[in-house]
Formats: sequence, C-alpha cells, structure tokens
Amino acid sequence: MDMQPFDLAELVPQPEQAGPADVSFSQACRLSDAGPAFSIRDDDGRLVFTGGFVELPNDSALVWSRIAALTPREMVRVTRMVRAVIDEADYRRITAHVRTGHAGGHGWLRRLGFRREGTMRELEPGMDFDLYSRLKGER
Repeated sequence: MDMQPFDLAELVPQPEQAGPADVSFSQACRLSDAGPAFSIRDDDGRLVFTGGFVELPNDSALVWSRIAALTPREMVRVTRMVRAVIDEADYRRITAHVRTGHAGGHGWLRRLGFRREGTMRELEPGMDFDLYSRLKGER
C-alpha cells in the first residue's frame, strides 16, 4: 500500500532504528514526496514496514526503510515483499545506508542483493554508516 506520512509516526521501529534516527512528520512528508514509498501491515493490521525510494540523478535512487521488531517468520514475509519491489524498480543503481554497528541491517541488505561499498564516516553527527548498492538486474 502507498505510504502516508502518518505511517512513520505510527510505526514503532525496531530498537536499532529508534533514537537519533527518529523521523519527524516534516521529514516523513519529504520522504513520501521524494519518490515511490510504501507500507506493509501484518495480518492484524499492525504497521510493520515503511520504506521507499528517494529519486536521484542519473537513473538512480536511495532506498530507505523503517522496520518494526519482527519475528523471523514476519521478517521473511517482509523481505520477500521488499525484494519484489526492488526487483521491479526501474532504476539503474539503488543505494542504501545502514549504521555501521547495525549487524541485522547489514545482513538484510545482503539478502536483498546489495553489496557493501564502504564506510561513510559521520554521515550523521557521531555516527558512521556503510554504503551499499545494487545495480539493475543484480539479485
């Protein structure tokens, strides 16, 4: 389903995404306007994922996401849905950022077919992030 800016306020993120990375409503509005964005709810209607693309020059995009704390089974379902969206995306290059110490985020990006390119020191004050990318047709 299409993401609405209020979805980011509703979603309770996994502990690794809480805190300094919290997203304000104005930031949520900018994200929803920056490119295609979508949300996923579980069978009980709980919002478990919001994410999308920030469209960049040269037929590329930055992918972003906020994920709730999920069981392994729920994570498999969300991963399959997100992978399908990324597989169908019509961008030549898609990049993603993940906090350097967020091991689960690194593993998830690799499961989605991304490759690590390097570390971006202090992308946010006091926090390093790693850059991942995926080219069209890579899985």
